[in-house]
Amino acid sequence: MQAPDPDRIELRTEGGLAYCLEVLQDQKFLLLRAYLPLRADASQDEKVAYAHGLNGHILLPSFRLDDDDDLGVSYMLPYHHGLIAGQFAAIARRFGAMLDFLVRKQNDDELIDFDKYRREPAAALLN
Repeated sequence: MQAPDPDRIELRTEGGLAYCLEVLQDQKFLLLRAYLPLRADASQDEKVAYAHGLNGHILLPSFRLDDDDDLGVSYMLPYHHGLIAGQFAAIARRFGAMLDFLVRKQNDDELIDFDKYRREPAAALLN
């Protein structure tokens, strides 16, 4: 097992949503990342077109498909001259609001699918 990276925090939900905060010390950037699960039955072309469309319409973050064909959303925050806690909190809230906007307003084809990774509780399987 790999030792935890002290410059990285990862959080995951049952529905497949994942968040990551990473400190890139050499470059003096904080990297905010989220991974949104995409429908398994959607074609690769649909998923690529969705990520490319988001890159063309939404400024600052970048969108790509990860190794699991889920949507990776990244935003880099420079801290060359230090980091003010309030500034970081505002950026994190804005990042969260942007993710909410993606799910609610940029998901007309319901490509983002939070049920993709959800499993039935063990108790339901036993009955």
